[in-house]
Amino acid sequence: VPASAVAGTYSVPYQICATPANAAPLAAACDNAVATIVVQGADMVSRITCTPTSAAPGTTVTCTATCTNNGPAPAVNAVCTILNVAGLPAGASTPVCTGSPAASLAAGATLTCTVTFPMPALSSISVAAGAAADNDAMGGSDPAAVNNNASSVSFGALLAVPGLDGLALALLGLLLAGIGFWHGARRRSR
Repeated sequence: VPASAVAGTYSVPYQICATPANAAPLAAACDNAVATIVVQGADMVSRITCTPTSAAPGTTVTCTATCTNNGPAPAVNAVCTILNVAGLPAGASTPVCTGSPAASLAAGATLTCTVTFPMPALSSISVAAGAAADNDAMGGSDPAAVNNNASSVSFGALLAVPGLDGLALALLGLLLAGIGFWHGARRRSR
């Protein structure tokens, strides 16, 4: 079974023979058997975090995918990626992936990918991450496979609510007091 074999159980038939020494007329004694070889795989999983989780339009948002090999075996040709870069807002950076791809990623080790973009006005954004390895027993080498693409984050832009300065608040207070006085005077005159 080659070192890059996909996780699973392999059966290898073989024959072993013994020929007695100094016994030329005797035939070889042979026995057939099957060797069972279990190849343990890796289990790559991904999660993503974005900061801030809500942003005003124009604010830079940073999203980081963390892809972990849950083992038990080292992951062969492990990758970590942002799956939907093309769907991110204009001005999104090219993802910066640290350690990805990795020829061999130990069980428990991680890879990361980070992308930044300016938050557009009136939008909700989804960012998805993916992880994979040639010997990923749970999802294979496709980062978009269900087990490997277990995370996405959706968040929206904050809308600015108009406020009042000190003078406007004072005028509003006077207006409300005047309405209250007028309403009270009307009730007393009845």
